[in-house]
Amino acid sequence: MIIVRSIPDTVKFYMEMNKQLQEKGLQNKIKCLIGFSGETDYNGDKVTEISLIKIMELKLITFLMNLKIHYIES
Repeated sequence: MIIVRSIPDTVKFYMEMNKQLQEKGLQNKIKCLIGFSGETDYNGDKVTEISLIKIMELKLITFLMNLKIHYIES
């Protein structure tokens, strides 16, 4: 568990951790969870805990679909 001082910092830290996990090829082995109430701005967009979790789920689904397509084509 990592505790961050503010909601905006929490979102930045969450995004950075996910970016580094993806760069190291660990995004399917290690998952980050985020928790906060309300909404905050991130890169000009309003985000909530739920919206960030859904974004990461969609990225995972896309990744898995690409793996399956690649496997079928081989």
